[in-house]
Amino acid sequence: MTDSRNRVVFFRITEGEYDKLREVLSRDGARSLSDFMRSQLLDYIHSGTTTERLYRRLDALEQQIQELRSTTVSLLQENPNVGSRH
Repeated sequence: MTDSRNRVVFFRITEGEYDKLREVLSRDGARSLSDFMRSQLLDYIHSGTTTERLYRRLDALEQQIQELRSTTVSLLQENPNVGSRH
């Protein structure tokens, strides 16, 4: 059984915020403002607590740093003169 959408949520934004929102809608090809806002809100709700989101972002950054280190080491091994001073 699918829950029916029978609740309405209202909030106010500035004209500038609305303009930015319209740009994002256009860029992302969203069907409507309502669908976009609903999907963003539900994604946020299902993404866990703020702490969990921060830990996931930190983990992703640490992985990127490790990949950069590995790439740097590989490049230096392939070209030993690159990192030397003359």
